[in-house]
Amino acid sequence: MARLGGIDAKLARLDVRAAMDGVVVELPDAITPGIWVKAGEPLARLARPGPSMVDALISEDDLGRITEGARATFHPEVPDRPIFRGRVVEIDGTATTRTLSEPHLASTYGGEVAVRPDPKNGQPVPEAILYRVRIVLDDAPPLQPVVHGTAVIEGRPASILDRIVRSAMAVLIRESGA
Repeated sequence: MARLGGIDAKLARLDVRAAMDGVVVELPDAITPGIWVKAGEPLARLARPGPSMVDALISEDDLGRITEGARATFHPEVPDRPIFRGRVVEIDGTATTRTLSEPHLASTYGGEVAVRPDPKNGQPVPEAILYRVRIVLDDAPPLQPVVHGTAVIEGRPASILDRIVRSAMAVLIRESGA
């Protein structure tokens, strides 16, 4: 009976399942029927059906300036791609402080998010407190692959002097031990 359980466990590891529901939009050339692949090797790129979305990261300073429904534009890094318009549909209430869910955004991998390695597991940990903002694009075709870029989100204006004073106060409070 124990042997059958071991065989069932091996068969379960051979069952390929995606982490999400979606449509296959890209297959690597090396993936062909009948070949063996390493555990964890990407087999396909999936896209979720429905409207195209952007997940952006904002600083704690900008959190209070942005609201759901705010207009936004997405500027892809790739120069031949158009700029897309959209709106904010979700703002995370919990900060991204422990690990960066998208490691390719980490500065150690060429991304724009300053990180340091977690001493326990080596995973990238953001240096600053960041919040995820989800933007639904109005005019992007569905089933787009992952595209890196910059999101510009409309928000309440903020005084530069106000930001400087807040930063100085935060440093004073932190250094005073309060």
